[in-house]
Amino acid sequence: MKIITKVLLAVIFLFIVLLIVGYSLPGEKIVSKIIAVDKIYFFVMADVGCHYNEASWRSDLDTIIQKEDRDGLQVWVEKYVNGDSLLLKTIKITEFDLVRESIESQGKNRLRVIQLKDLDGKTTAIKMSEEVIIKNPFKRLWYLFNDKSSEFVDNYLQDLKSKYKNEGDDPFAF
Repeated sequence: MKIITKVLLAVIFLFIVLLIVGYSLPGEKIVSKIIAVDKIYFFVMADVGCHYNEASWRSDLDTIIQKEDRDGLQVWVEKYVNGDSLLLKTIKITEFDLVRESIESQGKNRLRVIQLKDLDGKTTAIKMSEEVIIKNPFKRLWYLFNDKSSEFVDNYLQDLKSKYKNEGDDPFAF
């Protein structure tokens, strides 16, 4: 009986410690990166704003499926090559900004923001940010060791840059 009590107390103590550590971690994380591509702004915005075509140039993405609109906003399912999927709602598209919000039920929300700036008429700066909000303290602790936001942003931007390198110098190539 003493061993069971000790094990139970150790499990309760571990649970409390993990809960305290989880609550002490920030519930929000933002990753932002910037690249410049040798492509006219108009064409970059057309590629970034055309979500259903991203599977043709993103290496981590298998398919994209458009779902029924919600509140007048486009909804998409991204299915990745590793088997994961993400439901996204496009909440803003302007001349310079694109914002997509995840619709997840796993206790975390994502906000993906892509901003474009025409640098010189032939080069475009692209800033991509991903904000992740995690309310559950245990998931915060898990996310501390299993954060893929930086890798995702890097892959997206590098795939976009590679897309334009592969097209050559023809600005009208698709």
